[in-house]
Amino acid sequence: MVGVFFGGKAGAMACLDDKQRLVQLIECGDKEASYRLARKLVRERPNDPEASFLYGFLLEVDGKLCEAENEYTRSLRLDPSDYRATYNLGNVLRKLGRFREALDLWQRPLVT
Repeated sequence: MVGVFFGGKAGAMACLDDKQRLVQLIECGDKEASYRLARKLVRERPNDPEASFLYGFLLEVDGKLCEAENEYTRSLRLDPSDYRATYNLGNVLRKLGRFREALDLWQRPLVT
C-alpha cells in the first residue's frame, strides 16, 4: 500500500515538473520540444484540464486556432471554473470571426 501511495505522489510530481517544463519551452520558443511535451502530457493525462489548457495555448500561439479551440473546450469540460480557458477560448472564437459565440462565452458566469 505504501508503494502505491508514493508511486501516485511521484507521478503527480513528475506531471507537475513536465507542466513547468512545457511553460518554459513555450516561453523560450522551442516549438518542436513544446509540441512533443504537450502531446505527451495530454496523452498521459487525458483528464487533466491544465494539460489541455497548455496544449491549447501552444496551438493558439502557433496560429492553429481550430485545434486550440478543441483543447480549450476539453479543458473547460474538465474544469468549467477555469477563467483562463474561458478567456482564451473566447479569444480563439473571436479570431475565427465567431464574435457572438465569443461574447456569449465571456458573459457566461463561471461555474465554481
